[in-house]
Amino acid sequence: GGVIASPGLAMGPAARLRQAEIVVARDGTGAAQERAALLAARDEVRGQIAARADGAEGSVAAVMHAHLALIDDPELLGGAEKRIAEGCSAGFAWRGAIHDQVDAIRATGNAHLIERIDDLVDIERQLLSALTGTAADDAAVPAGAILVAEDLLPSQLVTLAAAKPAGICLARGGPTSHVAILCAGMGLPALVAMGDALGSIEDGAPLLLDAEMGHVTIAPSPADAEAFNARLAKRAARREAAQSAAKDACQTADGTRIEIFANIGTVEDAVIAAAQGAEGSGLVRSEFLFLDRDTAPSEDEQHAAYQGIADALAGKPVIIRLLDIGGDKPAAYIPIDAEENPALGQRGIRVALAHPGLLETQIRAILRVEPV
Repeated sequence: GGVIASPGLAMGPAARLRQAEIVVARDGTGAAQERAALLAARDEVRGQIAARADGAEGSVAAVMHAHLALIDDPELLGGAEKRIAEGCSAGFAWRGAIHDQVDAIRATGNAHLIERIDDLVDIERQLLSALTGTAADDAAVPAGAILVAEDLLPSQLVTLAAAKPAGICLARGGPTSHVAILCAGMGLPALVAMGDALGSIEDGAPLLLDAEMGHVTIAPSPADAEAFNARLAKRAARREAAQSAAKDACQTADGTRIEIFANIGTVEDAVIAAAQGAEGSGLVRSEFLFLDRDTAPSEDEQHAAYQGIADALAGKPVIIRLLDIGGDKPAAYIPIDAEENPALGQRGIRVALAHPGLLETQIRAILRVEPV
């Protein structure tokens, strides 16, 4: 069994992702040369990430922007340059700087932050791949296959999604990781934290992925496959019926009108909500713009996001919640002291009032949204 990261059902052959090991030498060939190589590789990776971000929306764009912030993190660069000055190669220095931050995050014991370690590892692999010319992975996945891997990094998923896999099974990972968020946004059934159970799955083995009950069937019997197909058909029919009725007015049996609003976090969420009949947004979780980055979003960036949500909902009511940071939603650039009960401590409006610049910038961005 596993943990459901993105609900759904899928059937297809297993496609195992082989993670390529990237080997780097410890010793460099001179500080100036190694630093130049590091900066050139960083520029290359930054360009690749920016290209992915430019062609993306919603959760994919948010994750790519988080990676852009990481690749330009001065603490990472400083840690790498320190090692280069001590005689290390660019690759060894970059890996060491990443691992320093990983260790620091693990030491916090914060589950939300720990799940973001994959983003650091992702940036590590991308830059080392650029430095060494090593292909990051063997990423050939047939359409309709179920991807099976020890773990998966966000950039890998974004690349592999173009092949249109049917689902994903991972030995590691968590339900609130960026990979889980991306899978949910793509409507891709996914199970994570499956452990050693995936070791017995061979490439090409027929699989039934049940991300509703949380298990995978290997080499199913004809009867199991038939029953699973029936569930798939029933699910598709239910989805089609719901979609056809999505924009009908909602009311109780006695005729009482009920408005259906959606809670959303991104423009992509708003587009989906509108297509599925939402009559507005009951809550825009604006903190999603502020998380997983090293600096707060600018007024223009916030305005673009809020305007995109308003445009997607085409004149329907939009209620934007002001920044709700703190407690289980920390932001690296907003220092908050450890508290015995964070839920009742520095969070939400108390954080905003303690940082009036953040609050004023957000309010200005909201007031620019048209129509008001």
